[in-house]
Amino acid sequence: EYIRQGFSLDSTYDAPPRIVLPGANADGSDWTVDNFGYVDSGRLTVREATKNSVNAVYAQMMEKVTPEKVVELPKELGLGDFDPDPSLVLGTSEVSPEAMAAAYLTFDNGGVYTEPFLVSHIDGPDGKALWDASDDGAIVKRQVLDPEVAASVSSALRGVLAGGSGRQATLVNTQAAGKTGTTQNNNDAWFAGFT
Repeated sequence: EYIRQGFSLDSTYDAPPRIVLPGANADGSDWTVDNFGYVDSGRLTVREATKNSVNAVYAQMMEKVTPEKVVELPKELGLGDFDPDPSLVLGTSEVSPEAMAAAYLTFDNGGVYTEPFLVSHIDGPDGKALWDASDDGAIVKRQVLDPEVAASVSSALRGVLAGGSGRQATLVNTQAAGKTGTTQNNNDAWFAGFT
């Protein structure tokens, strides 16, 4: 949503190890955000913050765009309905792998969202096509992002693998993109990506 609102990957923010945003939670309490294993490096661009998974920058981006506005995009990307909580920007809501794959495909497909489907085609025993989902409109697609916005997000997510927090997921034969994530005390660590 940040890029869709016209902000740039080159925008800069303070990137301390911990940030407290007064009154930012839905109940009016302060929101404290920590960066897992990150040392203060002054100011970072949004691209650098994405590459290195710097939560403090994303918390400030959420404050700028507002949670009420941010919840619109996940719905358009098939991720579901979320409460406008600021921690949403840090991945605190549950999303299925299928929904995440469809959302990421949107970034790499020029902003076109494709609803997930199980069967793309059926061939007979002789190899002759009996049915193809694309022939009868079973594959639902819709433009949800401007192609330039989608390309910008894909670019930032490619940086996560190009020397960022997801560099160990780099593939030799193709370019990949994605995002790492951790929970408190590194109880869960994950990577979701696409080629």
